[in-house]
Amino acid sequence: DRAYVLGSAFYAIYFIVSFPAFYALDETPPTLATPAPKLPILFVVKDALAASFLVLCLLDFVRLALAIPLRINVVPFHTLD
Repeated sequence: DRAYVLGSAFYAIYFIVSFPAFYALDETPPTLATPAPKLPILFVVKDALAASFLVLCLLDFVRLALAIPLRINVVPFHTLD
């Protein structure tokens, strides 16, 4: 059960951070009276990078708050002689 709770909590972090970013991209359909506003590509790229960095930080903060150790298993790189 703990895996489901932690998995859901971590997935909620993605949703909480990314929803406002994607909501800003939701453009209204253009009509003859009001054309759809165009978002500059740099605005979209900046928001995407900021959202991904915020998710990375929040995931790490939650990991630290839950006292989960960071284990990175590295396979040694062997060179051919």
